[in-house]
Amino acid sequence: FKIDPNVYQLQLLCASQCGHKKRTVKEWCEEFHLTGAINAGMYKMDSMTSVGYMKNFTYLNNDHIVQDYMAVLAFNPVHDSLPPVQIIDREFQDFDNLKESYNSLMQSIRMVDNRGKNVWSRQPQKHTIAALAIDKDGNVLFIFCEQPYGVHDFINFLLERPLAIHNVIYLEGGPPAQFYLKTNDLKIDRKGQDNYYFTSIRSTQYTIPNVIGIVKKPSSK
Repeated sequence: FKIDPNVYQLQLLCASQCGHKKRTVKEWCEEFHLTGAINAGMYKMDSMTSVGYMKNFTYLNNDHIVQDYMAVLAFNPVHDSLPPVQIIDREFQDFDNLKESYNSLMQSIRMVDNRGKNVWSRQPQKHTIAALAIDKDGNVLFIFCEQPYGVHDFINFLLERPLAIHNVIYLEGGPPAQFYLKTNDLKIDRKGQDNYYFTSIRSTQYTIPNVIGIVKKPSSK
């Protein structure tokens, strides 16, 4: 799903800020009047804290930078001169400087780097994949592959499509991965699977603590 950041505002919602209550992505959308939402990265065993660095304005969900996680989704810039949304590549960009320029930050695993290269090693595991990409025009892509897939091969599949992808960040995999969207013309409600449970848990949807949502900007309504 392609999102024009000039039309839609990205929002980071955390259960630890919202009554310490986890919700399905659909429930996050319905309760907080979001047009759509997807996982905001993986989370720890406490079911509240992001695995990687996560900050939302003055709220700090996790202040720890995971050294192996080279991608950081940044949005809600402090100056209009900055891109409204970008995936900061810590290998090629100065994250320590850029993090002061954005109010919302979420760190996770890099899938495609700033050179457009697939940087995920080939692995035997297959599962549902939730990801977020930025294209060369600055649009945001919510990406969800429900059928179990190897991540390396899925990245190659994306890069072969006419999507003009600049870089990609991994959000979640397997049963916790979710994507929900509802507009006047379209409704999508997708649930995660993996190769072991593809048939047995199709009707199950996990509650999750952190989501990236979208709402139309007031000037675009």
